[in-house]
Amino acid sequence: MNRSPYQLHSNFRSKAGVTLVELMIATGVFTLFMGGLMSLFMFGSDTSARATGKLLVNRDIRNFTNEMAENARFSDYFQIFDSFTNRDQKFDAKSGDFLVLVNRDLADPDKI
Repeated sequence: MNRSPYQLHSNFRSKAGVTLVELMIATGVFTLFMGGLMSLFMFGSDTSARATGKLLVNRDIRNFTNEMAENARFSDYFQIFDSFTNRDQKFDAKSGDFLVLVNRDLADPDKI
């Protein structure tokens, strides 16, 4: 085969490596992929944090209501007051801001 030096040099150049355009395209695709992956990770992390917060609030509410129910079981009567600072007793069956559960001693009813 009779090839000119130009043809040999041209074939060698085209197979030697990647061009700058190919490198820029690959970098762009990689950047888009990593941006999407980071966005997905941040969304999952945010969702997990919100779910954990909701579970903690739910746990605290359950603990509070369990403690209140336990205290209410052993109380003889209760009083609802309008507010903690005024302590105006309410008898109108509406809700108030301050609840007192009273447990009297059976042996001595004057002892609370």
